[in-house]
Amino acid sequence: MLRPTIDADSIVRLLDAQRVFVVSEVDTPAKVVSLQEPDYPDSLRAAGVSGSAVIEFIIDADGKLNKESIGVVSATHIGFADAVRLAVLEATFLPAIKEQRPVAQVYQLPVTFTAPRP
Repeated sequence: MLRPTIDADSIVRLLDAQRVFVVSEVDTPAKVVSLQEPDYPDSLRAAGVSGSAVIEFIIDADGKLNKESIGVVSATHIGFADAVRLAVLEATFLPAIKEQRPVAQVYQLPVTFTAPRP
């Protein structure tokens, strides 16, 4: 009986297609192509509150946002996190590259909100 043979490189490619990498594991990190500035929450702007939010998500091998993967790493106020999350839904991306192939990558996006001076 003949068994199909597969070389080690093919196995690695198959496994990599299913993996999600972190930035230190790729040759070229995923990149934000376009991102509209998140809307400053009205109540926080009116109160003169500055702050920040870091959200994390997966950019797949096609450069698409995995919407189910969006999570908040940190935020000084949940309103800032919500604003960044909404902005990311409309963003466009380039996938990460590993060994000359596009791969999925976890991406962290920090955003700082600076309240306008009165």
